[in-house]
Amino acid sequence: AVAAHWTRQRPPALAEAGWPYQVVESLDQAGDVYHALEELPRALADPQSREAALQFQQAIVQRRAQVPAALKEVEGEIYGTERQYKIPKLIFLKGTLADLEQKDQQALHWYEQAIEMKPKKMSIAYVRKGLVHERLGQLKEAEQAFQKAFELNEDAILSHFHYGLFLARSTNRKKEALAEAAYLAELRPVYAKIIREKVEQMSPSSVSKN
Repeated sequence: AVAAHWTRQRPPALAEAGWPYQVVESLDQAGDVYHALEELPRALADPQSREAALQFQQAIVQRRAQVPAALKEVEGEIYGTERQYKIPKLIFLKGTLADLEQKDQQALHWYEQAIEMKPKKMSIAYVRKGLVHERLGQLKEAEQAFQKAFELNEDAILSHFHYGLFLARSTNRKKEALAEAAYLAELRPVYAKIIREKVEQMSPSSVSKN
């Protein structure tokens, strides 16, 4: 269950809390716990978000404590299954657990293994790989990973969400980021709003002319 939390692709079930916490929860449910935690201080400072943010903070501690048991279960499934098609997904889950602990090189290793085993079906692994490269400051590699995800599934909602935020956070490509927000406007209005907000936070002097 811990690992599966970062593999589902569904609309965020937002809590009745302030917008800063809704941003945290949306990022977390989209599989980006790193940037969810980056947004957490803003949620903790917001009176309408504080209670939910404190609960989230505690939940992250609990999830990380569960990683060894979850990893053992995943490894048992890998070695115990005769269904070879299940193994790439299980390998991907090992990457999500490494991601949760912010063990970046381990996460990259498992995502790459999952992709190697099922190269035409792992667009989400490319997205997660892109996020890891982004936080390592490897922007060229992150861009390549996102583009590969689009090659495999050009309509994936999470790919557009994470790529839009990547464009705003790390490359300052305002127009491209806003194009991703426009794509998501009807599909996931909350995701579109988060991207637009991130674009608004961009420094005018650092915005690319693209």
